[in-house]
Formats: sequence, C-alpha cells, structure tokens
Amino acid sequence: MVKVTGDPDRRVSKVALCGGSAMMFLEHAIKSGADVYMTGDVRHHGALDALDQGIAVVDAGHYGTEQVVIPVLADYIKEKAKEAGEELTVVVSRVKTDPFKYI
Repeated sequence: MVKVTGDPDRRVSKVALCGGSAMMFLEHAIKSGADVYMTGDVRHHGALDALDQGIAVVDAGHYGTEQVVIPVLADYIKEKAKEAGEELTVVVSRVKTDPFKYI
C-alpha cells in the first residue's frame, strides 16, 4: 500500500528517494530542491512536518522501498569488486521479510 501527501496536481520536477525508513533525511531532500520525498515508514507528524515545509511525501513502505534498491546495490557492489580486480559473489536473498499482509 502506498500513501501520499501533497497536491496530486502539482507538477513534479525532482524526486528524492531513500529506501527503508528514512524520514530523518527529509531536510536533505528539501535542501536538494526535491518536490517529493519517497521513503517508507512515514509517521503522521513527519508527514505533517513535510507538508508544512512544502514537500510532498510518498510512503511506499519500508519493505517495498528496500526491494527496489537491493538489486541495484548488489550490481553496484559486484561492479566495484570487479573494477578492483576482486572476485566476489553477491547473493541477494529471496526471503520475504515483510511482516504485513495487505488486504
């Protein structure tokens, strides 16, 4: 389930994204000039604070936002190891750790 705040008709030019639970980086998103900040585990008052500061928030869930970035990170790690001349096996777990059921 994805939750959003802000004006759905507002034009978006820049989105800041941090997987997992990362509202502690909201100020970085604002300073970067982002119109929208996408992360997970956004609390009620955090969403209100973001709106007060003029930035919309997309809460795509802790598990959901991490699942997007994990394959990218795995590829990045493999590439950096290869560039360093190292042989490295990176295994991405297929175990689902999302404790929630969506009904």
